[in-house]
Amino acid sequence: MVESLEEAFTNLAHSRLRRHLAEVTMAQMALTRQVYFLPGRRDEAVNLLKQNEAIRRRYGLVQQLILRKNVDPSVHLIIQIWESEEAYQRWLKSEERARVWAEERKLRAREPTVTFTVV
Repeated sequence: MVESLEEAFTNLAHSRLRRHLAEVTMAQMALTRQVYFLPGRRDEAVNLLKQNEAIRRRYGLVQQLILRKNVDPSVHLIIQIWESEEAYQRWLKSEERARVWAEERKLRAREPTVTFTVV
């Protein structure tokens, strides 16, 4: 039986959603950071975070979101979903993390970090 175009798109969307949910349910640790970038450096900082995402993925990052606050666009929230607490700890101890962190830190004014367990 040949699917209609609408059925094909619906099936593709459901397939992508199932893959995404499988990734999220495997994740066991979420990290959030409310970040304040240095004035005039936001675009540079966001681009650097996006570039460095690939490096973090090698250590177990599943997903990274960078959100900008609507009422105060100087405030950003970074959400990272990691495979596990162990994966995140490996990242923290890595030499690559030290280099990436130093690079990114130059563009931030301050940033408290809070971690959660995905339930």
